[in-house]
Amino acid sequence: MTLLTQISQDLSNIVAEVSKAVVAVRGNRYSASGIHWRPGLIVTSYEAVNLDDKVYITHTQNEKIEVSVLGSDPTTDIVVLQIPSGKELPLPSIAESSTLGVGNIVLGLGRSPESEVFASFGIVQTLGAPWRSSSGGIIDRLIRVNLTLSRQGAGGPLVDTEGNILGFNTFGPRRSVLTIPSSTVNRVVTQLQEKGHIPQAYVGIGMQTVKITDSIQSQLSISNQRGLMIVSLEPDRAAEKAGILLGDILVSLNEQPIEESRAFQFFLDSRRIGQTIKVQLIRGGELRQLDVVVGER
Repeated sequence: MTLLTQISQDLSNIVAEVSKAVVAVRGNRYSASGIHWRPGLIVTSYEAVNLDDKVYITHTQNEKIEVSVLGSDPTTDIVVLQIPSGKELPLPSIAESSTLGVGNIVLGLGRSPESEVFASFGIVQTLGAPWRSSSGGIIDRLIRVNLTLSRQGAGGPLVDTEGNILGFNTFGPRRSVLTIPSSTVNRVVTQLQEKGHIPQAYVGIGMQTVKITDSIQSQLSISNQRGLMIVSLEPDRAAEKAGILLGDILVSLNEQPIEESRAFQFFLDSRRIGQTIKVQLIRGGELRQLDVVVGER
């Protein structure tokens, strides 16, 4: 057997094994793929399904199973479906994406409405830091892959050459293929199981970007060219309780300069709920520091 033949057979074996945990997710007007992520729970792409329809899954025997929606997080493109009790499916090996490198070989898997498995071969094109989706969700790592993704393949797994699922594939800007990493999926699934919703960090302020003059920068020894002026305060929320006032200009969070409201929103993700953050602000031409205990919306 040649080396190429052996590699080909190994990849085929991986597809055969991992696909046992891959389902077709179907509605009246769409078909996508999904992964049996935890016992009784299917994960798929929120953008690929229509939750106004009845949702079904099909597996190897083409049995059509109606499933319920445990919960969803549109900001991270994740929806979690619940399989009726008594229905059992194989579970895959799920791993972190931290071992991935640019150029690594990966597979994209999916299942058609007729229960046929399909696969795509490619490489990891780009890896990057955590990023925020256009709707505000925190994705733990940027993973862009160079493989073919059909509409029916959205929500299907990204698989490494060890047969581990590293997340699920979805469409990014201009039909690029992105992977929602397993760490993000695990976080969202756990929150939905425990709380039934995705908690949102909240401090109860409205902000507006303002310019900080050179003289103020020099006087206060700060690097900010801009700050965030507080233009609204919700009563009895975290910011007001901490002593923040209208007109204060926020310049740093946990000693890191902050100049844009988007950066503030990125900083204030759900993992901050209950934490105390150090807020530095300008009030009356002087720097002040307050401790704010982050609340939940």
